[in-house]
Amino acid sequence: MMPLTAVLGISESEDAVVRAMERLHAKGYAELETFSPLPSARLCEAPAMPASPVRFFALAGCLLGVVIGFAIPVATSLAWPIVVGGKPIVSIPPFIVIVFEMMMLIGGAVVWLSWVFLAKLIRPVRGPMAAVYDRRFSADRFGIAVSCNDEDDRQVETARQIMLAAGVEEVSVANR
Repeated sequence: MMPLTAVLGISESEDAVVRAMERLHAKGYAELETFSPLPSARLCEAPAMPASPVRFFALAGCLLGVVIGFAIPVATSLAWPIVVGGKPIVSIPPFIVIVFEMMMLIGGAVVWLSWVFLAKLIRPVRGPMAAVYDRRFSADRFGIAVSCNDEDDRQVETARQIMLAAGVEEVSVANR
């Protein structure tokens, strides 16, 4: 894995961070991370944000719930068969309620877990942008961090110049 350098921009203005993010994305910088002291729709609507994969986790969780919802009652019916009036041991209509409940339970749990991890609410100790986090992002400052190749000084300097031209007040470079 090649060493990376992070260029961090800190600003009082959300507009400056949005401008910097749009310009960096236009120049081909893909690994951007923004920091905000409050929820910001403008930072979420940035062009650098890919579509969320949560919908695929929801589909997988619901399908898993359907399979488990059918497997448990069928296995239970076959393990302890009770013949009532010549009706079949495994009858699908009574299991539909259990299937629906398992689909909702497991699908909801998988969606919640995927959201927690994809939203980075649980961060690894050594995450890619953990070294650049500033405590002021929780108080009153907006920030943007971009990853650059350590061996390419032009990439770092270009990112730095783009941030300054966009109106970001503080720009620093940190090796990770």
